[in-house]
Amino acid sequence: MATRAFEDRIEPPRVLSGPWFRRIGLEGISKRRRRQLRRSVTIVVCAIGVVVAVLVARRITSTNWPLEGARIDLALAAGAAVNAVEHALNDREPAVALVRPPGHHAERDRAMGFCFYNNVAVAAAHALASGVARVAIVDIDVHHGNGTQWIFYEDPRVLYVSSHQFPFYPGTGAASEVGRAAGAGFTVNIPLEAGATDADYHLAYRAIVPPVFDHFAPELVIVSAGFDAHERDPLASMRVTTAGYASLVHHLHVWSGGSALALVTEGGYDLTALGECVQASLRVLDGAERPQSDPSGQNAPRGERAVAAVRVAQAPHWRGI
Repeated sequence: MATRAFEDRIEPPRVLSGPWFRRIGLEGISKRRRRQLRRSVTIVVCAIGVVVAVLVARRITSTNWPLEGARIDLALAAGAAVNAVEHALNDREPAVALVRPPGHHAERDRAMGFCFYNNVAVAAAHALASGVARVAIVDIDVHHGNGTQWIFYEDPRVLYVSSHQFPFYPGTGAASEVGRAAGAGFTVNIPLEAGATDADYHLAYRAIVPPVFDHFAPELVIVSAGFDAHERDPLASMRVTTAGYASLVHHLHVWSGGSALALVTEGGYDLTALGECVQASLRVLDGAERPQSDPSGQNAPRGERAVAAVRVAQAPHWRGI
């Protein structure tokens, strides 16, 4: 029988069972690619330059752990992230891994926050072992990715940038957490107060990410694509819209320049909003449409305060922010 501690770590059954993926609807993908996607749930090479590695973990419940099938699903989630990264590197096309469960809270030896294996960390480590010199991980989930931060906290080969509601679960992610030893400066936390809007995110990202990317020059950018900062998400208190998320993904693609780019899903607990955000992200990566949200010039006090905190913490490490 599963313990209470385990049950607290798994996502609600409605998220794990797959309806969130069906709600995506795939309207943002051509008919040819929809046929491809329905034939495969491992990795799909799409027609216009986006790869989608798909895993819907159906077998993980509080009653069957630790059955082997559940362990396989966890490994497949990490493997889908690795597949997406490999395609992004080898074919120089954006890749998206749609996976459950998420991973960014999982530490080297500890599962927590619905996360068991740190899918993005596994993919980044695989890229480093394959010869990639510099990997940037940008975490747009509403929760701070404590696991990803601690795994690479002393590693100057991995730049970790996280925007997140703060203070909030899991309690980490202050701007003053910047890395340690050789990794000092390679953790960049953007702590945003509850209620942050598209304008706050837009201001913070434009102020921080381009100058840091310019100096770090990543060969690979992995986005921990959590969509739970959405205004309709029940687990947080942010006010990001679907259009705001699409704009953020678009700009991360642009700022990545010639770097390989892979997105790996994290959180998102309003299933309709999650589907809308995934659709919108696929469309902007595909070039099918331009983002509709441009909050430049709008009032963004939470973003301004976050940028001020980041500048104080990162001044010894990065020029131009």
